[in-house]
Amino acid sequence: MPQYRIPGRRVASLLALAVLAAPGAASAQERLTLKGHTDAVNAVAVSADGKVLLTAGADKSIRTWDVATGVQLRTLLGGAASILAAAVSPDGRQVATAGGGTVNVWDVATGKQIIAIRTGGVQEVGPRSVVFSPDGRRLAAGTDDGAVRVFDGATGKEGVTFRGHTRTVNSVAFAPDGRALASASDDSVVRLWDPATGQELRRLAGHDKGVRGVAFSPDAKLLVTCGEDGSVRLWELATGREVKKMEGHRGAVNAVAFSPDGRTVASAGEDQNGFVWDLVTGKVGATFRGHAGAVRSVAFSPDGKSLATGSADKTARLWNVGPQQ
Repeated sequence: MPQYRIPGRRVASLLALAVLAAPGAASAQERLTLKGHTDAVNAVAVSADGKVLLTAGADKSIRTWDVATGVQLRTLLGGAASILAAAVSPDGRQVATAGGGTVNVWDVATGKQIIAIRTGGVQEVGPRSVVFSPDGRRLAAGTDDGAVRVFDGATGKEGVTFRGHTRTVNSVAFAPDGRALASASDDSVVRLWDPATGQELRRLAGHDKGVRGVAFSPDAKLLVTCGEDGSVRLWELATGREVKKMEGHRGAVNAVAFSPDGRTVASAGEDQNGFVWDLVTGKVGATFRGHAGAVRSVAFSPDGKSLATGSADKTARLWNVGPQQ
């Protein structure tokens, strides 16, 4: 059974054009366009062996694809509502989806629903983001009421609820060691939490508008965020200090992902563009253009040589961004 990498969710003006044309910024090569979804593709994930791509979207479906050929392998019906976000368990056997007032967990092999969680209880507060803990024992969901809710991954029973945000939580991410949970909100703040107790560990403020995406570096020392202010920001977790601000998108940035080696970050925006940023220089190392709608999601392959993107244009695309053998 393949394992998947998915980063939380929830990818021109003259400035944007200048970034795209910057010296040394190469265009990423589009390798495959995957068609099958009938509405926006809101989530993408690449299997740990790099052979399978998983996509989920507003058409209420989850699909798997052969990365080498682009052939669709399987379609799972993801419930009665649009899927706003998705996360895959560490062992690759389950996928959790968020949307329509519920978090659902599905068996990837059979397509059967395992758990249905009504976030917020009978009030059905809408979940906007979802993520598995690194050990797969917990699920965290960010909801419309500004809360982050943690559930038992096996039973769906609600445990700790984190409160502090004043608006919708758009993205959640566990640190690779599972010792911290980050949440990004429309209130323009990023918060770090202790997953076991719900205690707030740190508050990161710097974005001028809502924050849409958040991801940890592989060594858990850095955090990258993106938002409606069009910026991608890098934070040092030990101090809470913003160490880099990267600008180039025209409009909101919807999603970010760290490369497996931690040296670059990919961003996906409303401007239909994606950038790969060099974290040493803060400059664009590669661009990917081709989508005909906002880019909603982005994920690196395990070897860092490829990127997957999902878009409002109803397609997912695979790009070559590193040296190819």
